[in-house]
Amino acid sequence: MLEAIRKRAGSIVVKSLFFVLVASFVVWGIGDVVRVGSRSDEVARVGDVRITPAEYGNELRRELNNLKPLLGEGITIEQARAMGISDGVLTRMISNVLIELGAKQRGVLISDELLRQRVVETKLFQGPVGFDRARFQQILYSAGMSEEAYLQSLRRDLMREQYVGSLTAGARAPGPLVDAVFAHREERRIVDVVFIPDASATGIVEPGAETLQTYYKDNGARFTAPEYRTVTLLKLDAEQIAKDTPVSDDEIKEAYESRHQEFSTPARRVIEQFVVGDEERAMRAHALLKEGRPFADVAKEIAGKSGTDLEFGPLARDQMLPELAEPTFALPVGGFGEPIRSPLGWHLVRVVKAEPAVTKTIGDVKPQLRQDVATEKAFDRLFEVANRLEDALGGGANVEEAAQRLGLPVAKMGPFDGQGRGPDGKPVAGLLAAGKFLETAFATAKGSDSPVIEAGKDGYFVLRVDAVTPAALRPFDTVKDQVRDAWLQDQRAEASKKAAEDLAAQVNAGGDLQALAQPKNLTLTTTKPVRRFRDRDSGNMPEGLIAGIFTTPVAQAVTARGADGYHVARVKAIQPADPQRDKAAYDALARQLSEGVRNDLAVELAESLKERFPATINRKALEQAF
Repeated sequence: MLEAIRKRAGSIVVKSLFFVLVASFVVWGIGDVVRVGSRSDEVARVGDVRITPAEYGNELRRELNNLKPLLGEGITIEQARAMGISDGVLTRMISNVLIELGAKQRGVLISDELLRQRVVETKLFQGPVGFDRARFQQILYSAGMSEEAYLQSLRRDLMREQYVGSLTAGARAPGPLVDAVFAHREERRIVDVVFIPDASATGIVEPGAETLQTYYKDNGARFTAPEYRTVTLLKLDAEQIAKDTPVSDDEIKEAYESRHQEFSTPARRVIEQFVVGDEERAMRAHALLKEGRPFADVAKEIAGKSGTDLEFGPLARDQMLPELAEPTFALPVGGFGEPIRSPLGWHLVRVVKAEPAVTKTIGDVKPQLRQDVATEKAFDRLFEVANRLEDALGGGANVEEAAQRLGLPVAKMGPFDGQGRGPDGKPVAGLLAAGKFLETAFATAKGSDSPVIEAGKDGYFVLRVDAVTPAALRPFDTVKDQVRDAWLQDQRAEASKKAAEDLAAQVNAGGDLQALAQPKNLTLTTTKPVRRFRDRDSGNMPEGLIAGIFTTPVAQAVTARGADGYHVARVKAIQPADPQRDKAAYDALARQLSEGVRNDLAVELAESLKERFPATINRKALEQAF
């Protein structure tokens, strides 16, 4: 989870360091560092440092949690292994230890003051008026990490940063390399383009029966119905169990007392505020306010702040800097106070709105508490009921019998295909969206029960496949109109392709694209300068056309397929890359290439550290860790 905090907070280590170190192990070949160890309490050893199964397991779980938004909830350890995620996690851990050992050997130390500074400067932990300790603690709590563990990890990060940074800080990409890459990447081309839509094709006669039959047979996959399945589904989820879960008044009272703070909204203030760096300006601003000048005018004149830069809130006391809280809450609505000094400077504050503290009674939230307690109890029972379900099925009961014993409903679902659509092409209602429902339905043999499978985070399901309709070529008579439409579309596309190629050939023979396009009622468009890599000035030009114009000389034409037709583009002019015109782009490329140079140096560093601190992996312990 610390990786997620790093990504959201902005990098606190040398950018791309860990990516490069992982890549460096790939370069070495993992075989170079693999030895079969004998200790079962370590999955790897780097020098004298052991990586335990527990440490590895925790890091792997954090990585899988971080990947859930990308890969979904259902990723398993086996899938993580197949995708190389598990090896990547161990490789990163070994890389980190190597760098730490190198740093310690060089005497790199991180002071408590530097550690504190990095924490309070981390953007993720910032509130409306600076570092927010409550937010800091909440984020660590959500990440499942103690403050001590986070600070220890951060200290190691900073140690690695200083060590690697001291070796790579001055590295720069050579000027000739930057020039060559910039010239290639930032060259632009201006082109004249005409588009020949498929719909403009004329002279295409209606196909005969024999033509359609032949097309139907030659393109059978386009007219084949997918495999369909019908299943009996038993679904078990916490919401379902919660409906039948009794909740006593004592349990509701206990929940209310334990969550009392959740139902209490503290007094809050909406404020306008600006900060200046010195007392003299602060006192001048305060004097202007006392004269009756509007707060916004004074803020703009003294601090250059206006509009949303001034507005904060609503804020509770604990969301403000300690120095601001009490003085601000003592002000009336519309009032402003004396300048207040904090570590950030001198604050001028005006209260715009005051919201009183509000506490909801147990009566106000009783329905919500009853539902929440029932759901919580249901989650506790969910695993137990799932085990009873497995026992019933393992004892020979079919899906319906197991459902009857446990008081659970079953449902007939289908027919549906592998995408969850019915024969009419529309999504089938009621199919499970979470978990591996479709995958399980199509992996289970006809007449067989599936295992009990997790359905997302709060449920399970088991299904029996009742019927399988194999994929089959639809009868010609039922798809005759589709066959005709597809044949006509192919003919139109072929006609627009030939027209585009003929037009390009005439241009390449010396013809004028504008003059050739007019009799055909084709509109010519001259583009803005287009880059080699797609950008906003590329418009609707397809990738193939962009690639083509950068391999075509001036006054020559190239064609490419678009969404519904063909483009013909004639290169009108070439604009060489100009570092002076695009200085920002040149400097950004220089930074990017310099980063690559520093990454190469980091790889060399890792190579040398591997020789000084041999790394071994205990494959047996690693397998047991799964």
